[in-house]
Order: sequence, then structure tokens, then C-alpha cells
Amino acid sequence: MEELTCCEGTVHSVIFQNPENGYTVLRLLTPEGEAVTVVGCVPCATPGEHLAVSGVWETHPQHGEQLRALELERSLPEDEEEIFSYLSSGICKGVGPATAQRIVDRFGAETLDILEREPERLNTIKGITAKKAREIAESYRHQMGMRRLLEFLSSNDLPLRLAMQLYRRYGAG
Repeated sequence: MEELTCCEGTVHSVIFQNPENGYTVLRLLTPEGEAVTVVGCVPCATPGEHLAVSGVWETHPQHGEQLRALELERSLPEDEEEIFSYLSSGICKGVGPATAQRIVDRFGAETLDILEREPERLNTIKGITAKKAREIAESYRHQMGMRRLLEFLSSNDLPLRLAMQLYRRYGAG
């Protein structure tokens, strides 16, 4: 049996992501400053989010050492820089770097709570209409639905590869 290794850090970049099956190649920046390549089913991974990955080390003939994810725990970014990175990654439809900066400047560390619980407050920001605020909120809720599904699968020891199939069939509910 292969020995599981645990690695924690912040997603620095997503190199590849297959939206059909969730297969992802990403770079995880550890608290020690080491960049680790993680591969496996990590649907909807975005820069700025925190991951705790358990997996096995493999050596790819072209890409070298990488951690094949077998289990993972996710947590949302907490500080303003990570929240900006998360939002400007394209996670929410209609939010690019400039809009992400205005949102984070206005709401700070509470930004993600505002997006989930009081998205109507977004239209107090210059350039965000009520319609755009609804689109951003809907996109964010889609992401949160996927995150909750992944948490459910992990907590019940179910394979993460089921996430995309379940989400397509049942949606965020």
C-alpha cells in the first residue's frame, strides 16, 4: 500500500482543469514557500483558496515530482490579498481584476460573506448594477454549491470524481 502524504497550502495557480471530470493540475504554495504540483480530481480549484491534500508522490516522466490527490479539504481564503486573488481568477462571472479590487476594497475580509448573504450590497460599488450583482451572486452560489458537494463527498469517504456527475445531475441543491 502506498504511503499517504499530507500537504497544505494556498493554490498559487491552476495549470490545467478539465470541467467535465474535474481533473486538475495545480501549484500549491506551502507555508514554507515551497511550490508543490498537485494532480487529481480537484474540481473548481481557484487561486487563493486553501487546500489540505492527502495523496501519494509520483514522478511524471516530463513534469517530475507531483502529488496525486486522493483526499482533500478546502477552505476559503481569509485575508484581503487571497480574497482578491480568488475573485480575480474568474471564479465569478463578470468579476475581473478591477471589479475584484473594488469589491475587496469596499468589503475587506467580509467580502465572501457579503457575496453569499447580502449580494445586493454589491450594487453600491461603482460599475456594478443590480443585474450584474445578481449575476455575480448566482455565479458565486454555483461555486459554493460545488464546494459543499465536495465537502460532503470527502466527509463520507466517497470518491471526489463523483462530484462532477452529481453536480450535473442535481445542481447546487
